[in-house]
Amino acid sequence: MLSIVAENRSELSVVALAARASVELLAEQVAAFSPALAVLGTEAAARALRDRVPASTRVLFGTDGLIEAARLASADLVVNGLVGAAGAIATVRRASRGSRRPRNAPAGLAAFEDAPCFLEIVGEEAQRYREGGGDTVAGTSKRA
Repeated sequence: MLSIVAENRSELSVVALAARASVELLAEQVAAFSPALAVLGTEAAARALRDRVPASTRVLFGTDGLIEAARLASADLVVNGLVGAAGAIATVRRASRGSRRPRNAPAGLAAFEDAPCFLEIVGEEAQRYREGGGDTVAGTSKRA
């Protein structure tokens, strides 16, 4: 995905990047793409990254950081390639009632092995919607 952005810099940009623990690789990607936000899995990894990136890139960690990245109003599309529930939760929250994006904001799940986890979380969000109201419900698509 980043190679596509690199080849089309006049039309595409990266506003957030995330990784579980790859501080060095994420630092290289931040240098190459200058995102507003970078997210790592742990606070210790985030501290290490802060020393390697410009102050213009905010560095967060954990599920809350992933959710914030997914909800960035400046992101026209979110592509989630993270394995595990934290990435799926962030993707679902992008489309949920708390998102700052308009309804039907595009999001893609690139980690196919997480589809069952993603669908479970979508079901939980839909149940919360039915019980407590809200203006959007997350959904899935076969297009990717």
